[in-house]
Amino acid sequence: MLASSGVDEKAEGRRAPVPRAVRRRFYLYLLPLIGSPFLLLMAALIILPSKWFALHSQNAYLVNVGYGAKLYGENCQVLIYGDSSAMVGIDPSLIRARTGLSTCNIAELQPMTMLNGTMLLDIYLEHNTRPRFLVFFFAPEDLDPQSQRTNGPFEAIVWRMRQPDKLKSLIYLTLHYPSELMGWVEQGLRFTLINALSKPASTEIQHLREHTHGQLPMSARSLSVCDSLLRNAPPDKAWVAGLRSKYGLGGTTVLVDATPLATCDPSLSFFQRVLPGVIDNRVEALPVSVYNADGRLHVDAEGSAIFSKMVADQIAKHLDPASLTGDR
Repeated sequence: MLASSGVDEKAEGRRAPVPRAVRRRFYLYLLPLIGSPFLLLMAALIILPSKWFALHSQNAYLVNVGYGAKLYGENCQVLIYGDSSAMVGIDPSLIRARTGLSTCNIAELQPMTMLNGTMLLDIYLEHNTRPRFLVFFFAPEDLDPQSQRTNGPFEAIVWRMRQPDKLKSLIYLTLHYPSELMGWVEQGLRFTLINALSKPASTEIQHLREHTHGQLPMSARSLSVCDSLLRNAPPDKAWVAGLRSKYGLGGTTVLVDATPLATCDPSLSFFQRVLPGVIDNRVEALPVSVYNADGRLHVDAEGSAIFSKMVADQIAKHLDPASLTGDR
């Protein structure tokens, strides 16, 4: 038995090598399986950051993403930065009317801060006059940006990939946000196929934020009830303190505010308890009817007027308390 086994092993060792043609077919079979993800990524890196993709996306926000980084030589005495509750809800013209100060709104969707930090704000400050007042206006749960990673960062990745040094950005996203990056590739290429033959966005949409000094109002049906989802994310106090220390220089007064909540919001009492001493305003309670179904804490024109008046009156206290005696 042992001898027979030895013969079998020798025979096995003398087995003819796999023909080159067979190996070639095997490699050709594996090539699409291995190479497809890289080809899709390369296609996404070329197509998704392009102006063509934005114009055909049927997405007004994507067309206008990164508004603040496009401004050069502006003198915005009041600068608003924050999440979409600020982008949709803060009307610069109303703040200017009440304070006499030129105002710009460079807020973006929350994932922009989660993914890119304050990169966009830093680009703005590099190319424009430093503001007298810098107002950070966030939904209460967004005062800890990393707690909101469930929000899709599609537009934030598009903007990041438009910046110089794509390779550096790609490495950063691969290391820190790999699942979000893969989701961006899949979603973006699917949108490309769906909207390839659509008409580009109108000139009016392309310049929407320019006409409103940065506000991106969105219309949708008014809410009548709140959802039951708890958003009890405590603030990142170190992050908030970092905003004050980094930007409260050169004559700039930094204000960190939380978006008012609906009276029926299940997290209202939580944030009213944990945010005093962290933010500069109070977590106000407003009727649910001023909010709409477009997004978390997005408001209609009435709600926008309320938000903007609150910020304007807060700034006016630093200018002249007597200015609060009546509307301008």
